[in-house]
Amino acid sequence: MSEIVTQEQVRAFFARVLSWPDAEDPDAGFANLHATMKHLHHKTGKPLWTGWANKTLDGFMKALNYGKSSDYIRDIYFCLSRQLLLEDYVTSKGKPSKRAMRSQRNAKDIKVFAIDIDFKGGDHGYDSKPEALKDLFRFLKEVPLPSPSIIVGSGGGMHVYWVIERALTPDEWQPVAFQLAAATIQHKLKCDTQCTIDIARVLRVPGTFNLKKLDEHGNGARPVSIILDSGPDYPLSAIAEPLQGYITPVKSDPLFPKRNPVGGVSDLAAGIDSVNDLPVDLKSIIPECAFIKNALTNGGKTLTNPLWNMTTLIATFTGNRGRDHAHLMARGHPGYTQDSTNDLYDRKERDKITKGLGWPGCSTIRAYGATECSLCPHNVENKSPLNFGARISPVNPSSSAAPVANSAIVVPGIPDGYTQRSDGVMLYLKDYGEGRKEWVPVSKYPMTKAWLQRDPWIFNFTTKAEFGREHQIAIELGTVETTEMRKILQSQGMTIDNVAELRNIGSLLMAWIAHLQKMKDAVISSHPFGWEVKNGVLQGFIYGGMKYAANNTSPSANPDPVIASQYAPTGERKPWIDAAAMVTSQGKSEFDAMLAASFAGPLVRFTGQSGMLMSCYSIPSGVGKSTAMRVAQAVWGDPVRAMQSLSDTQNSVLHKIGEIRALPLFWDELKGEQDQKKFANTVFTLSQGKEKSRLTARAAQKTPGSWQTLLVAASNESLVDVIESQTKTTTAGIYRIFEYEITEGRGKWSIDPSDAQRMVSRLNDNYGVIGLEYASFLGNNFQRLEAEVSALGRELGVETNTIADERFWIATITVLLSGARYANELGFTKINEERLKFFLLETLEHMRTIRKSSNTDFKDSANVSGVFSQFFSAMVGRHVLYTNIARTGVGRPTPGTVKPVRDTSKLEGVSIRVGVEDKVLRVSIAALTKWLTDTGYPRHVTLESLKQQYGAIQIKARLGSGTDFVGPQEHVLEIDLLKAKELNFIDEAV
Repeated sequence: MSEIVTQEQVRAFFARVLSWPDAEDPDAGFANLHATMKHLHHKTGKPLWTGWANKTLDGFMKALNYGKSSDYIRDIYFCLSRQLLLEDYVTSKGKPSKRAMRSQRNAKDIKVFAIDIDFKGGDHGYDSKPEALKDLFRFLKEVPLPSPSIIVGSGGGMHVYWVIERALTPDEWQPVAFQLAAATIQHKLKCDTQCTIDIARVLRVPGTFNLKKLDEHGNGARPVSIILDSGPDYPLSAIAEPLQGYITPVKSDPLFPKRNPVGGVSDLAAGIDSVNDLPVDLKSIIPECAFIKNALTNGGKTLTNPLWNMTTLIATFTGNRGRDHAHLMARGHPGYTQDSTNDLYDRKERDKITKGLGWPGCSTIRAYGATECSLCPHNVENKSPLNFGARISPVNPSSSAAPVANSAIVVPGIPDGYTQRSDGVMLYLKDYGEGRKEWVPVSKYPMTKAWLQRDPWIFNFTTKAEFGREHQIAIELGTVETTEMRKILQSQGMTIDNVAELRNIGSLLMAWIAHLQKMKDAVISSHPFGWEVKNGVLQGFIYGGMKYAANNTSPSANPDPVIASQYAPTGERKPWIDAAAMVTSQGKSEFDAMLAASFAGPLVRFTGQSGMLMSCYSIPSGVGKSTAMRVAQAVWGDPVRAMQSLSDTQNSVLHKIGEIRALPLFWDELKGEQDQKKFANTVFTLSQGKEKSRLTARAAQKTPGSWQTLLVAASNESLVDVIESQTKTTTAGIYRIFEYEITEGRGKWSIDPSDAQRMVSRLNDNYGVIGLEYASFLGNNFQRLEAEVSALGRELGVETNTIADERFWIATITVLLSGARYANELGFTKINEERLKFFLLETLEHMRTIRKSSNTDFKDSANVSGVFSQFFSAMVGRHVLYTNIARTGVGRPTPGTVKPVRDTSKLEGVSIRVGVEDKVLRVSIAALTKWLTDTGYPRHVTLESLKQQYGAIQIKARLGSGTDFVGPQEHVLEIDLLKAKELNFIDEAV
């Protein structure tokens, strides 16, 4: 597609409409381009945004040309105002970078006033460009305003600009922008007044294309053109004077000054008063505000989206029922859903903290098109609807200090000299002198649920700094009241506005730490998951940030942040219950065993074992093992991110097991020999119960993680075969894995794959909730569970005549049956326990058969013979010397007594000598050792097995003694073949 306007016209356009910073001034700000991308957000399905910040017109045009030529960019916009800050982010390749950000509070200055007119018909737009232009000039005449400087055709409407001769500060620009919006409403010009009063608005770039209405074939691009660019640049008075009298200019409340700029993209922040500390009774506003009354009466049926934003923001200031109020004022809106309203409410709560949003002003609501405001008697008061409601007062503190201006409540666990408001904000008593004292906030953030973590010492508390939801803040004691503290708090979402606030927080934390150290049970251990043990005695079970003990819960330590994100309980329990019912309805014990494994992991402790492995494999794909495994994983964590994959290193896996400790670990889709060999190495470390020792960054010894749990692996081939090949001389590897095959006939998934996928996909947003309930059950009943699991293990051992080497297998069966029993008892599952037991015992017999047929047990002479046979076959032809006798006395043998009995023309050296008549076999230890090393068999085990099972003795001798192949004396093994009859393959080879 070619440009509709020239490069020179676009450059001239931006030279006029944007305020360009001094390129040498690092604090002068940026001119921003913003663009939507072809990639869609994984949750909302809407295009992702990106942006480029520039200090020069040349850089701006270069970025614009890049965006126009990029295959990843769709629609391109520019920000009307110069912006002060950039946004730090990390690229997909892990590199730190910066990109443009915009917000109204981030605006430095602006050179234009703008009106956005749509060609969409109806009450909010015009049917055509001629109709819109005609009504625009009618509006200009009635106000009267001068002709526009520039008009741009947006592809779906037009943008009308008045360019000002100089850049205006936000305080200069905002009152006039609100008057312009009020004038359009009064004179019934159909336009988007939200654009007019938004100093951080983005509008389309001339010379690009509007791609919003592309069809499935990519057709329908509409050019963004310049309709008019002959108007002059105006002095501010040329625009401001005709607009005087339309509304009272917006003024800042001196009692609540603006906060410093912070990150994020603002929306609807203009004309918003600062936050009043106490919540407002929403019903008490109704007699004074027709806008709120109508929103409650009709459920926001007639609200535009900007006004819906306003009612939701107002709801956040109405106390504990704020979310309910937001729904009441939105339930009739055509776009209303419960989820979208909750998301909008959460966003407004976030914006209140991160962007300093306060009470929305009446002038803002009127500018957004609220028709009820046109006749409101409060127009001249320049207030917010919330100003006309009654405050909801919290309980007063019991304090002798007076006078106390702000109400607060006394909370146990708060240090002396502090109290806490009902919203969780901490207060300290500030002395102004002359007998005047007042409770004032330590910080704008709530700070609740404080506790101390030991080893390492960390102070923890809960706040609402992230999307309006509660989350935990952690800070090491050594960094409190240091220069690092601000950085640590801000990295966790608590932006600190000034040094005074930082100092107040530091003083509070020090007092709180000292207070907690004196309190019983205020200091907890450092484990984030699994069983809590003190002095060898079980105390409870930890999961989801809480420790569950007998009729008691308390906070737990913070886990690794990556692992925490994978195992944070999310959503509701019903999606998991439905998915589990789908699994058990198949009537397949192969799948039931996977489900039971989720509940079996924490029970491993009661078997006395450290770590056990259950493997299930199926040669054909699509039998359902991955589906069942994802359901099992969702008991505790994200069914996708918490699952181990082929790219995970052994160290990362072992670190994770050391962190989650008693939770089961699931590893899906092991494919290929290399992946399975890598996994086989993990099996032995798993059974040891701890990861290897490591050093910290400061070269201090790091405490290795430990665990007692169950690892579940799914693959397309048997892991037993891989482990057997990795451990060629011992059955220890086989004993550490409990494996069964899912055959296509026996384990075929009977539900439609698409139905199964839809059900399982719901678990992506609903996981860990069952784990919370099970953790509570474990923590409150561990004495009972320990007795029952131990008793079942003993019963199974007697029933199956278990030998010592089979302890891992019996322990695995024990915890699987116990996990199924408790999951059924709690109503989580409907596993057929009798059928599951039959299947597991059948698998046990199969594992015993595998072990007996294995050639890795060097206690079995047949296996030793097999290995030696491989060595002999490798040497035959070029390195085996056959003579009539091999036994000789001291000194050289009598000439002619030793004779070769096979062709020696191809011999390249002697590694084995066979005495055919005296049945003596001599083997070079050096040659045998090299072959064992090359083929992966252990030298010491093989040599010792040959000595113990075949009577081999180690001597010094010359292998070619008495022949032309005599060599130097060396260490050899000598075997009497008359006693080692199993080596009859040597006779056969002669």
